[in-house]
Amino acid sequence: MLCLSLICFFLLFAAIQEGMANHPEAGETQAALQDDFTSMMQEIQAKSPVLYRQLQKMPRKQALSAIFRALSSGVIADDDGAKKKNDVSPKHLSAQNFSAFLPDKRLFYYRADRLNYNDIRNVLQKYERIPALILDLRTASGTEYNQIIPIFEYLHSRNMPVAILTAGTTSGAPALFCAYVRKDNAFVTIGQPWRNQLYPCTKVSLSGSSWQVPLIAEEFALIPPEGSKPQITYKNGGSRIEKNGLQSPDLLSKDGLLTFAGDFLISRLVLSIKK
Repeated sequence: MLCLSLICFFLLFAAIQEGMANHPEAGETQAALQDDFTSMMQEIQAKSPVLYRQLQKMPRKQALSAIFRALSSGVIADDDGAKKKNDVSPKHLSAQNFSAFLPDKRLFYYRADRLNYNDIRNVLQKYERIPALILDLRTASGTEYNQIIPIFEYLHSRNMPVAILTAGTTSGAPALFCAYVRKDNAFVTIGQPWRNQLYPCTKVSLSGSSWQVPLIAEEFALIPPEGSKPQITYKNGGSRIEKNGLQSPDLLSKDGLLTFAGDFLISRLVLSIKK
């Protein structure tokens, strides 16, 4: 009960802080978050000593986890982060990278298990025109954060609709890429939510525990540390396509997410022609 009360308290506190940030009074200077929190704890100590003692006795890691979770900060205990990473770690033995036009020549498929601007550009520039691209990041991971903007800008310059396939195993830089491209209507993310943290982290020691703190670059400042869901959620049933099945309609049809993404892109192409 105490834990629930504490979480509710900090959820309310965070909501108040957000409201103040979004609707500041004219000429008012907003206090730093840590100053407001210190003042609140001092008020509790003075006016509700019993509650203050209860909060102080609460296991510090549990209390801090509740605070950081309420603030949607992406800050998590180091051992919790390790468990989370192990739960969703890709099972493939090595990164794969292959591509080809599908039997419907309006669709070009590209699987990338790592973000690499040069690889993507070198493949796509072989073709003067690609009507629509399916970029498969279902098992993509890695820390190549410097590749996100170059890949986005290159794909944007090709003037084609792009469907990005995601799964719970999409992590790291590829997951942040999925969140970043949402600002452009030419891109759509389809699949299951990615569950790993988006950003690289640094370790911080606090009250006897180690914590992972997301490092957010300015160009990604509008993307929350805990990420976002794909724009279209789709249960990925069936068998994921492999390289030797790209030209087989029967094998393609068994990859439900790929089939759905292809149908979605074709409908966009048809609608753009009608306009």
